[in-house]
Amino acid sequence: MNTATQLLLASAMSLPALAHAATAPTDRVIDYKYTSYSEDDIAKDIELLVGDKSRYSIDVHQVRFVAPLNDETSIEINSVTESLSGASPWGTSQGTDNNAALVMSGASIVEERSDFNFTISRFLSNHSWSVNLGSSQENDYSSMYMGTGHEWTFNKKNTAIAMGASFSLDALHPSDAEEYQRVVSENKQTVSGFLGFSQNLTAKTVVQIGASYTSNQGFLSDPYKLNDRRPSSKSSATANIALRQFVETANAAMHIDYRYYADSWQTQSHTVEASWVQNIGDHTQLTPTARYYFQTEASFYEPYEVSTNKMEFISSDYRLSPYGALSFGVKLEQFWRNFSYDISFIYYQSDADFSPQKVLIENPGLVLFTATSLGLRYTW
Repeated sequence: MNTATQLLLASAMSLPALAHAATAPTDRVIDYKYTSYSEDDIAKDIELLVGDKSRYSIDVHQVRFVAPLNDETSIEINSVTESLSGASPWGTSQGTDNNAALVMSGASIVEERSDFNFTISRFLSNHSWSVNLGSSQENDYSSMYMGTGHEWTFNKKNTAIAMGASFSLDALHPSDAEEYQRVVSENKQTVSGFLGFSQNLTAKTVVQIGASYTSNQGFLSDPYKLNDRRPSSKSSATANIALRQFVETANAAMHIDYRYYADSWQTQSHTVEASWVQNIGDHTQLTPTARYYFQTEASFYEPYEVSTNKMEFISSDYRLSPYGALSFGVKLEQFWRNFSYDISFIYYQSDADFSPQKVLIENPGLVLFTATSLGLRYTW
């Protein structure tokens, strides 16, 4: 799953956030969210050399608990479990008319992932601090991570500056390593930091800008891809801007977001997203969302490997290919005194034709998926 898709799903599947991050919670909150993610099977017009046409299906269960310890301190506990089944693109090969043909795994892939993290936060009049610790476990992958964040509000709380940093240490133990000549054990480290600024321009208008930087070191290749050789380091940076505008005549809010991404593998991407949060009466919100994304290819990406390719680094992973993507979603939320629920749906399609640049050979592994979520929240 590429970075853009992960961000989209994270947004769709995330549990509701607290209304004001710099304000200590006064109530206990428990959230539950279930998400069903399903990729479309390989299309009939794709040349499939070997493997199964059925792609991934993922079931995700999330639970979050937030509670104040006193007037200035709170804790938050998050738990995520995922179960995955289906086939995955292994790579590509030269096909008919010099197009790329797809090589898939069998449909026997069955994986489970569990993630647990704990956050403690401290709130003062104009400042808040938080520390986060967590771990993620799969049958062939484990990760330990930690992070810290600080937010400062001033100008009568109309202005906020937020900053933070995180570190993760990941260990990889690919399954069937000897059978498929994969690495037996590898690891990588990730360090990242961010800085954000938020300004209330008026009582109805908020602007947010932010930037982040991430450094990855270690084994960054995908052991489950064929002939996948990537550099052992990558640095990336993002810049984003967001507008939140309340439209009083419609009793609604308009959300517009833009994000730019660039990394040392020479990949660049642009994301534009627009949402309309429509209040319906006193207890209901309906939010349609549209999103457009496109990226350039990594410097070592090739549509397929041929005998003349003698590059030190090479990958035919569709996540590193040039393409564009469109997604559309809708979310319904209803609120009562202590209880709320939400239902959301996302349709996502990636395609070389959606890119503003000319793509000579489309990667046949590009994905089309749908995701449906149901969330519940109780406050006391």
